[in-house]
Formats: sequence, structure tokens, C-alpha cells
Amino acid sequence: MNLKLLFAFTLVIFCNEMQAQLPSPPEGKRWIINEPYSDEFNGTELDKNKWYDSHPYWTGRAPAMFLPSQVSTENGNLKIQNTKLEKDSIVYNEWNDTYTTYTIGGGAVVSKAQKAHYGYYEVRMKASKISMSSTFWLKNLAVSDGCTSSKTELDIIEAIGGAKRFPGFSTQMKSNTHIFHKDCNGVETDYAVGANGDIGGNAADAYHTYGAWWRDPNNIDFYIDGEYSHSIQPSTQTDPTPFDRPMWINMVTETYDWEILPTDEELADDSRNTTYYDYVRAYSLVDVDEKPQGGALLINGGFETGDFTGWIGWGGNPKEVVNNNQYAGNYAVHIVGGGAPEQVVTLKPNTQYNLSAYAKVLSGDIVLGIKQNQGGAVVGSVAFTASEYTQKSFTFTTGSDANLKVYFFAQPGEEAYGDEFALTEVGSGTSEQGSMPLEESIGYYQSPEYQQESTSISAKIEYKASIERDLVFQLLNASGEIVQELNGNALAGFGKKKVMLELENPIDLNKEYNLKTQLVSAGETPVVVDEITEAVRLPIPEVIAFAKTPDTLEIQDNYSFDIAYTARESRDIVVEIWSSPTQWMASKKVNVPAGKDTVQVNIQLNNLPEVGNDYVLKSSLRPVGGDWRTNITIEELRNIVMIEPKIPATGISIGIHETILKVGDTLTIPVTISPEDATDKDFSWEISDENILNIDSEGIFSATAGGTAFVKAIASDGDFTDSTKVQVQGPFTEIALPSVIQAEDYDLGGENAAYLDLSAGNSGGVFRTDDVDITPTSDLSGDYHITDFENGEWLEYTVNVTTGGNYYFSARIASTVSSTLQLKIADISKILSIPNTNGKWQTLALTLPLAISSGEKVLQISMKGGSFNLNYVQFGAVPAVCEGVADWNVQTIYSDAGTEVIYNGLRYSNKHYTTEAPGTGNAWIFEGYCGAAKPDCFDLPSWSATNVYPDAGTEIVYNGNLYSNKWHASTGKEPGNSKVWEFIGPCSSSSQNTTPTTCPENASVWNPKAVYKETGSLVIFNGTLYSNKWYASAGREPGKANVWKIERACTSIESTSKVSMTIEKSGMGEAILEDEAFKMYPNPLQSQVLNLAFSEDFGKAELTIVNMAGTSIFEKIIEADGILSVDLEKTYLLDGLYILKVKTETRSFTHKLIVKR
Repeated sequence: MNLKLLFAFTLVIFCNEMQAQLPSPPEGKRWIINEPYSDEFNGTELDKNKWYDSHPYWTGRAPAMFLPSQVSTENGNLKIQNTKLEKDSIVYNEWNDTYTTYTIGGGAVVSKAQKAHYGYYEVRMKASKISMSSTFWLKNLAVSDGCTSSKTELDIIEAIGGAKRFPGFSTQMKSNTHIFHKDCNGVETDYAVGANGDIGGNAADAYHTYGAWWRDPNNIDFYIDGEYSHSIQPSTQTDPTPFDRPMWINMVTETYDWEILPTDEELADDSRNTTYYDYVRAYSLVDVDEKPQGGALLINGGFETGDFTGWIGWGGNPKEVVNNNQYAGNYAVHIVGGGAPEQVVTLKPNTQYNLSAYAKVLSGDIVLGIKQNQGGAVVGSVAFTASEYTQKSFTFTTGSDANLKVYFFAQPGEEAYGDEFALTEVGSGTSEQGSMPLEESIGYYQSPEYQQESTSISAKIEYKASIERDLVFQLLNASGEIVQELNGNALAGFGKKKVMLELENPIDLNKEYNLKTQLVSAGETPVVVDEITEAVRLPIPEVIAFAKTPDTLEIQDNYSFDIAYTARESRDIVVEIWSSPTQWMASKKVNVPAGKDTVQVNIQLNNLPEVGNDYVLKSSLRPVGGDWRTNITIEELRNIVMIEPKIPATGISIGIHETILKVGDTLTIPVTISPEDATDKDFSWEISDENILNIDSEGIFSATAGGTAFVKAIASDGDFTDSTKVQVQGPFTEIALPSVIQAEDYDLGGENAAYLDLSAGNSGGVFRTDDVDITPTSDLSGDYHITDFENGEWLEYTVNVTTGGNYYFSARIASTVSSTLQLKIADISKILSIPNTNGKWQTLALTLPLAISSGEKVLQISMKGGSFNLNYVQFGAVPAVCEGVADWNVQTIYSDAGTEVIYNGLRYSNKHYTTEAPGTGNAWIFEGYCGAAKPDCFDLPSWSATNVYPDAGTEIVYNGNLYSNKWHASTGKEPGNSKVWEFIGPCSSSSQNTTPTTCPENASVWNPKAVYKETGSLVIFNGTLYSNKWYASAGREPGKANVWKIERACTSIESTSKVSMTIEKSGMGEAILEDEAFKMYPNPLQSQVLNLAFSEDFGKAELTIVNMAGTSIFEKIIEADGILSVDLEKTYLLDGLYILKVKTETRSFTHKLIVKR
């Protein structure tokens, strides 16, 4: 550890604690020590010239009395030690003829001077730790006013370090003001106002400084350790200026009748029973440059001139001024007796004064005194004996002859040093320029500022000087060179002053300057005590200008101009209009405050100006009340053109609101400016996304990419705009045919341009933010699919057909209802029938190719009927040949991978062993289209001459050929002989629907008396399955009424006499068994429920389903009686051929089961 550094740090803390902790004085004032009420208590005994060691007017509050024996000084402290009296003391009270018994000894130290008035009073105190008070307060005697009297008391602090009843007295600075007013009846009332502040601990644990700034008769501020704490405004009930009379100072310890008394043990404990006062200080406010009163008081009391200026004397061996062993400053006096330095002073007759000094005795008893200048009679004196610097003082009163001599006398053989001699008039509140307990410093409380008018610098400084100091001011340029040096003075104390430093020459406002101010010791070898350097604030150049500089003005009778200005103080601004440089027209003057701002000036003309080009505008900045001759600065705009007034625009409108383009399209958007005769009809365009839409110099817009852009027209005259939305349809991604087109890759361009979706928002919330419903797909290929593709919705895709020719179309679809998909490309429109796939993905294809020419095309996919999910569509070029490739056979097991088959005009190859149909699972790979393939007419109805076919694209079979109607086909319109029917192609022999399929479970036989309210109701009529498109009233016969739509051929057996059993109705329509013992349906099977019918009760039976490899995949015990439904439960049969077996006790049945989902 650096012990020297630690010692230095401790010393700094100690010294700082000993420095005065004064509040900052007002500007133009300084704090100076008020000597009669100040003491550092550094002597070996109490200064009896300044203090009473007991209270002159009060014995004390029983049971504690004030005893001089309890007051002492030790180690730089005043001590008041409380004690238990060895025997009680009984005191007679003459004023009320009573006796008071005292059992405790306390103490009181009271100032002899009684003229303490406005100022700052502080004490550094550590309270005792017993339940007696430690106090610091001021008081005066009562004065009469007629039959009333009053006296005042200012309690700066009352503390009880060992408080027992009220703990706040231990930790708070308790302050009070009292006005003791006695009325004409002799009744005394205490008008008290109190306040308190937290000390930050127990008052007995550490020293704290408690201060009060007695500002005036009505305001007192209180401080703890130099920080503001609280304030009191004394009561004004008896006097509007209650605290206007001088008082004396009291430092006492006492008991209270409301506090529990200390115990004998506490009073006997020397570690607890003592209150310590480190110092008491009083300060007065005087003008910052006011010299001490009485110009002939001591001169050069601190010998800071370095010599005996102001002093005389005799003897001494030596008697000299030295620059060592000083108490403060740089110099002290050294005397070896016999001899004495002396100074003659002329004081006021019959006036009380105080003489003080600091002395350090090397040997003997050194006397400080004052005597008659003529005759030598001693008026007063005090002796120094301490070997360390100690301050001593005494008070004396002059007689009629006030010409006196101050002396500092040493007898032969005695030696001492003396310093800081001070002579003050008691009660004057002022002091000789002696030493003050201040940590010397200097600073600016406002930055230095250059005053251009007076060529001076205004510097506001705050300084602390323990003795009188010099001030040195240095004006420095940016390089640190001294431009000019000036001198000043700082009288001892804590002061605030404004100094005007007059410069020899003006300074350059475009350069930087600093002002260094130094606090310097006086004498032949000045020492810089402290210094501060800060930039000089230069005045802001005053300027004026038109905020906008017009080239033209329109003819009118009034004008408004925005004028920007900078002014150092309040100024007049004048704006003028001249019709020529020599012809004034009009002007306006406004007053503005100091600062930087913009003001609007309005000028009213008596006559309208004429058209011309020689007009002049002027703006000038002047002193308030000045005329053109006092202009500080002026701006002049010449050659202003005066024109006829323009007709302002009142609005703008766009002639097209919302339009749809395709990439490559161009567009001209008409714009109208209102009114028609507006002077300025210019406007500009603003495009939200120039990647989608841009505009050329001719104002023609070009669509460059898909998306939505907003176009805004902005009028040049006025704040008018209008907007339109432009949707540009363009490819989301490049698509070239032949290829697979992912459904989610529909074009950019938005609603009605690239798609139509009837529900708001993307229900899947993935991939794109349009309203099209997209969700992650569960299919074998692709990442997403379009979900809930509903009736009336459509999607468009921009495609590029690389080579014209025949293309086959297929779609990857999952559906739970029957519906249709319509595709349009170029002039081609086709309908693809969508069966119920039970929600499973299947590839569905048009049976014949589409002849598509080369070039860019737009493909539209739309939905008619119930909703389905769409993964992708595919356009495939027709292979050259499919010769040698066999049709898929439902009864064949394909065990060898790579086997090629043709199914529904599509060519497939299997990846592994399978019995399922191509396009329904993951076993088959789609290879392409076969141009020679014939349409699969399986499940398609035959044409009926009595039926009406209202929906275009309906497919039917006639004479082994497949037809599709191009529009509404009425009854009797025979395919092959009517233009309404389009020939698709001959049906493949294996797929001609010669045997109608079984009706669906929820279909019923059409009833001519029934009303079919629900759309989509399935009915069977004449071997055909129908569904109603809307409400179907009774008698509306399927095949003739437009309300019915053909679904497909369907078995319908309405009655039989060959089976004597009843078929239950179970929500799947009606079915009658054929004349055989066992029947099953539907076949092919599309769901998980299989229906069985038995002609008689065969009892319990074993039901088994085996695949083509002979493996049993489903077994169940059933009741073979009548019609029953068998739920395959968790057994899911893939598409293909199976064998169903039913074994009863008497019979066995075997039947081929086709599963086609």
C-alpha cells in the first residue's frame, strides 16, 4: 500500500471537512467571516473574550443546570460534558420566589456579542449519546411595544443522540422558529413553526455540519453538510416581519420535560455523555467588492505585501516578515523580543470592537493588545502560549479618544510568529480582510461572452479566497496565444461577481477564443492558486433573408412573405415592395424577439401593381424604432416579374380506376386537372412498384412483370392527387409446354386478373399471400396443392408452347364428390369429369389430345360443381407409338417392376409388385399419353332420345362412340346427326358400358310425387343416375327437365317376385335381390362398407376376402340372413381384384370383388 498516498488522501478529506460549506451567494455578493460569532476552538481554553462559559440569563431546565465546570476545549473541539451531580443543587428563583432542585450538570456556551443578524450560521457538531440535547440556536431578549412584548428564537438544530421517546431527534435535524409574545394581560404565547431534515444516520455517530441561512425577516433555509435540507417561514401572526432583530448564539446541552432522563450510568460514561463542537462559524453577505467598513482598520493584516506596509514598531531581534511558518497566505510576521510590530488605527468613539490574530509561540507569553496612541494606556489584550497556531480575540470598547495602537509584543527572550490580524466593529457583520476557512477555487457560473457594442468580454465568476487575492484574465486565441491580459481583484470570501473586461481591439467573430481566469496570490512572486479556461461565446451574426426568393409575383392587393432572421436582441423587421429601384410602393414593419426564427410579414397595397419586370423586394433588420438609416442588415431582390394572377388548380382525377393488363401490354391513363381553365395543368406520376409497371417519356405505361402496382397522379399546382390500381397478369414462374404445372404456380396479378377465389384469405396460410387456398400436400409429388377449389373459382397460368402439336391433358385431383374441371387454352375449351375419389389422389385425363399451336398462351382452369383439391395439371406430347403395350387388366397381378400398361389412354410402368389400378397409388409411374388409345367409356351413360342435356361438356355413349355436347341439347338431338354433339372417339371395347354399374348407396328411385328440395339429391330413373341442380318440384322427370343432371348409368331394380324377402331401407336407396341365394354390392367397391344380400336365413357364416396371391386379408363371422352391411373397419383394400368367400353350414359362395376408389 502507498502509505504516503493514503496519508495525502486522508489529509484531503480532513481538510475538506474543515472547509466552509456555504451556499452559493447571490450575484454581486460575497460571504465573509463574522468574527465575533466564529471560533475554531483550537486553544487550550475557551476564549472568554468571545464566549460565556455559562448562560448569563438562564440556570437551565431542571433537573439539568448549566455549569462552567462542564465546558472545556480539547484537541480542537469545544466539549460540553454532562454529569450526575455529587449532590443536588437547590437554586432560588427570585422572579417567582420558588426553589428549583438540580441533579444533573449540563453546559452552555453563549456569545458575548448580541448583534448576530442576517447571514449564514453553521456548527460542526457530534451529539452526545445520552437522552440530553445537543443544540445550536440563536435568541434575543424581549422588547416591549406598549403593553405587549416579544422575543424570538431560531433553533438551527436540537438533537438527542440517545433519544428514548422520540427517535427522530437522533436522526433528524430538528429546526424551529419561536416568537414568544406576551399580551397586555401578561399571557405569553409561543408562535412556533418547525421543520426537519434527515441527517443520514445518528447525530451521535459522526460529525455533521448544521447550517442556517437567515435570509431576511421571513425566510430561513437550513443545510446539512453543505446541502440544502429544508426551509421555514416564521409565523407572522404578531408581526409581518418577525425575525428582523439581532440575536446572540447558544451552544447548550439540556434536559427536556418530555424526554426520559439519562440514567446515572449513562451520565457516568465518558464515551457517551459529551457533545463535541469542532467549530462554529458565522458569515455575512456584503457587496462582492466592498472593502471592510472603517477605512482605517488594520492594513495588511496578513502581511501579504511581503513587508511591513501599514505597520510600524520597535525593537525585535529580528522583527521581520517571512515567507514561512505562515498560518494562511504566503507571509507571516516573526518577532524575537523584546519588540513589537504596531499599527495605529482611528476608530469610532464609544464603540465596541473585536481584535483577533493567529499566533504560534516558540517561547514565552506573547501579547496581542490595543492601547492609547497617546499615553499608552492599555484598552484590552490577550496572551498566546500555544506552540501551534491558535486564534485568540478579545472585545473592547473605545472611549472618547479612539486613536489607538495595535501591538504584538514579545519580551526579551520570547519568540513567536503571527498572522491574520483582524479588527472588526462588533455587530457590523463585516470583517477585516483576514483569513477565511475556504478551499480556494475559481470558476465561471456563466460562460464568458463577447459584447460587440462595447468591445468587451462579460465574465461571470464564482470564487473562494481565504484571503484577498488578485485576478488575472487572459484572452487566448485558438493557438493558446495571449491576445490581451487584464487584472482584477478578489476580496477574501466566497463571492459571485460579473466582470466587464474592456478590450483594446475588437475580436474577429469568425475565430475562436478562450478566456483563462486565474486566482493569484499577491506579492512579488505571484502563485496561481486556481484557474479556469472556457470558450468565449461570440455574438451570433445578425442576418435577414426571404425564406423563399420569388422570381415572379402575381398581381394582387396583398402579399405574404416568410422572413428568416437571426437577432441578438429584440429588433424591427421591415419588408418593402418597390415598383422599380427608385419607386417605393408599400411596406410593413413587425417586431421580433431575440433569437433565430422565421416570421410571416403581410403587406397590404393601396393600388394594384401593373405588369412589369423591374420590381424590387427588400427586407431589413433594424433597432427597435429605427429607420432605414439604422439598418443592421438588409436583403434586396431585384428584377422581380409581376404577372397576371393565375387560376389555381382545384383538383385532379384519373379516368381509369382499376384495370387489368398482361405483361407486355401498354396503357395510356387519361388525367383531368380542374378547373378546365386552370393556369397550371402540369402533373407528375408516381408508381408504387416500377418493376411491375413503368412509364416512358410519352406518358405510356408498360406492364413489365406480374403483380399489382398503384399509380398516383400528382398535380403541380396544389396538394391534389388521385390514384388507380393496375393489375398486371404475368407468370409466377416460367412454364413451357409440355410440362407439369403445379397448381400453386398460378400467375401474378391478383384477384380477377390471375385468379378468382370466393373466400377471403389463404386458408392454408402457406406459400403465397393471395386469397387462393394453399396447403402442404400429402401427395407423392409437389410441396403444395390447391385446397377447396370451389364452384365458380378459376386459376390462370401463362405458358409457352414451345412446339405446336397434339397435347394430352391430365390433372392430379383428390375429391369427395363428383364435379367437373374446365380448361381453356387459346380457343380450346374442354371439360374433365371428376369422380368421387374418396379423398384419394388420382390422375384423371382427357381421352383425346388437344391441338395447341406454338407461342405464349394463357391457360385457365375452372371448377364446376362440388369442390376438390388440385395438386397439378400436366400437358404431355403424344408419343409416336404405343404399339406392343397391353391395356391394364383388373384381373392381372403385375409382379415384375417396369411392366408397361395403357390405362385410360395413359401409359404407365410399375415400380414394384401391385394389383392396384394405375393412377391411384404410388406403384405406377406415369410415362405419357398414347395417341392411338381409345377413350375409356366405363361408367358413362348411354344417350337417351327422351333426355334433355342442359350442361355443355356432358359425355354420353352412343353406338359405341363417346360424344360431348357443346351446348344445351334438347330431346331427340341424336349424336352423330346433330351439331350440338361433338364426336370424341370410339370407346375401347373393354370399357364400353354395356352393363350398368351398381347405384350408389345414397341414391333412391325417382318418385314422380316427391319434391327434391336439397341440391345434389341422387335419384335413379331408367337405368341412369341423376342429381338435381336446384329445387326439383314433383313430376319434374329426369332426362326431360333441366333441373336434373346425368351422372352415369346405374343398375335400378324396382321389384321382383322371385325372392320372398324384404329389403330394409338403410339410407342407401332400394335394392332387390336377383333370383339367386347370394348377392353383393356395390361392385366395384369405392368405400369401406360392403353390402351383402341372402335369399334365406343361412345362419352364421365365415366371410373371407383374399387377394390374387391367395392371402386372406379380411375375416369376419356374420349372420347370413337378408341384407346386411359389413364394415371393413381398419382393413383398407387397395384398388384391384379380390375374391370374396362366404361359407355357411349348408352352402358356400364365391364372388369376384373389384375395388376401384
